[in-house]
Amino acid sequence: TFVVRVLLSLLAIFLSYDLISGEREAGTLRLTMSYSVKRSTLLLGKTCAGILSLMIPLAIGFLLTMLIMELSPQVHFGTEEHLRAWLIFGISALYLSSFFLAGLLFSTLTKRSSETLLWLLVFYICLVVIVPNASVSLTKRLLPFPSYSKVEKKLADSGIKNLTPDEYRQIPPVQAMLKDRRISDTIYQQFLDGMNHQTKFARSISRLSPSAVYSYATSTLA
Repeated sequence: TFVVRVLLSLLAIFLSYDLISGEREAGTLRLTMSYSVKRSTLLLGKTCAGILSLMIPLAIGFLLTMLIMELSPQVHFGTEEHLRAWLIFGISALYLSSFFLAGLLFSTLTKRSSETLLWLLVFYICLVVIVPNASVSLTKRLLPFPSYSKVEKKLADSGIKNLTPDEYRQIPPVQAMLKDRRISDTIYQQFLDGMNHQTKFARSISRLSPSAVYSYATSTLA
């Protein structure tokens, strides 16, 4: 997934950033439009050609991976596994197409290709690098939660260990063990619930990044 998530998505940006702004800068766009070519036809042609260029390395890598797995005696591929693999290929194609279309959009809105590339790199770094990594830090600040060492200390300070000798003698041994177990289970459950809440919140923030969404989708299907 790293190859698709990072390398091929960068390739999509480099293939699309100067499709319109580069031709506008060189003066060839005005020449092309003088032949009564519709803008929609021009954009559609560039989109199809660019996405097809991205699908070639994606398909080659996918087919090679499938071939290696098919030939491996330790891996058994059934109908369900083949279906999941093709779904991952389809999601990968949509992911790369979204970056190509974003590059084409930026190229349409800007006048110079250097300006297009600059804005696209800022856009890429924010969505692919900053948002997924910042979601964890932001979650820790918004939803502070004690570390596991603090939970262990809380466990050590809880239960029948804090009872006085007179109180301890008044509790039957079995009841004392059950009480200590209930307190421990409650503390552990609170810790797990808080950790799950943090994880869900961090994932909700990271879903602003198409890279994170792609990782979650492919890991679910894998």
